[in-house]
Amino acid sequence: MNGGTAITHKWGSAPLPEAGRAYRVAVDTTFGCDPSFYQVIGNHMKRLDVVSGTYVTLGAASENYNGIGYNDEDGMIYGLKKKGSNMNLWRLNPNGQETDLGQIAAPSSNYPNGHYKADFDLEGNLYSINGLQLGRLDVDSLPLTGYENTLTQINSVNTGVHDIAYNEEFDQFYTVNQIGHILAIDHKANTIEDLGDFSSSLGNPSAFGAVW
Repeated sequence: MNGGTAITHKWGSAPLPEAGRAYRVAVDTTFGCDPSFYQVIGNHMKRLDVVSGTYVTLGAASENYNGIGYNDEDGMIYGLKKKGSNMNLWRLNPNGQETDLGQIAAPSSNYPNGHYKADFDLEGNLYSINGLQLGRLDVDSLPLTGYENTLTQINSVNTGVHDIAYNEEFDQFYTVNQIGHILAIDHKANTIEDLGDFSSSLGNPSAFGAVW
């Protein structure tokens, strides 16, 4: 009771829409648990149907951005867009619409150069790699500030890679280099390790431009 007015709760199915009334429809603008594979090709974000092997183009053509990754914290995809020596962070929704979140204060020129090789951990940090330089950006922290650490090689490692992917089971990033070796990157211990030569399994060894 509130001011003499009773509030009645009724359990059951929702009522049917009434003619002539306006209703607000909730629209999910996040990627959620979408099982699709997203990739930047020719300045477009595209969704790959892994069953049919066909791409669907999302949104309009854009200036080049890359290094996209899915952020578990908010269900959105983020990417890096480089202009000269500057680097901006962009957020993308499932329709391919972009939001420029501003310029990243990078610690060195090595950080922007790895803009097309990136992925998220589970804490909202977008990691990018360039050689032995591992960049980290907390996309929720303003102003946007990049941090960088130098990786220690556990064994002899060829760092010619084109993308990285995070594996939450092992809390590490993985990639395939240009000679067909799988590498593991420990972003907490700041190490990189060659796990072995898989070139015979890959057929034509080369760096993978998109790692899932």
